[in-house]
Amino acid sequence: MSTQEYYHVFESIIYAAIVTQLLSGWYRMFSNWDSIRLYWAHSAFTIITFILVVDRYFRFQSMEHFNGVVNTATFILYIVLAPAVFYILTLLLFPTKMKGNDLKVFMLKRLRPCMIATTIYGLDITIRNLLISEHSWTFEIPSFINISIGIILIIKPNQKLFEFQMAANILIASIMIWNTI
Repeated sequence: MSTQEYYHVFESIIYAAIVTQLLSGWYRMFSNWDSIRLYWAHSAFTIITFILVVDRYFRFQSMEHFNGVVNTATFILYIVLAPAVFYILTLLLFPTKMKGNDLKVFMLKRLRPCMIATTIYGLDITIRNLLISEHSWTFEIPSFINISIGIILIIKPNQKLFEFQMAANILIASIMIWNTI
């Protein structure tokens, strides 16, 4: 096996763990349907996270992005950082016990660590897009706005701003999905 194939196996194992966490969280949520209070922004956050995970996994399946991996630092930046952030985020998104939970209260308690994870991912992908993929900076304006809102939410968690960010992300995800159909 080549080094690139080892990277693919490594990534696949991490992404399998991420999707398992998301699916088991949704299962616990649906199996305790009667005893929890749903929150639309929490649901949007989990769905957007799933869409981003699937998008990143399939976007990075080409061998081209492995050409830049020449040392440990680029391995961490290219291969490990985003999946690790996604895995931590999936652990933060669902309570361990679903019964009797109000997902609005739960999400607002976990808002700061969730925003730290999503801001790190946003910075990672934006830097990669600008430096490696050589996208125009105008292509990254939604990312800059999202990162800015994430930083504000890290400093001072705010329900209304979080809901605005989720609504904007639903729009961005819808456009992203529409462009791939």
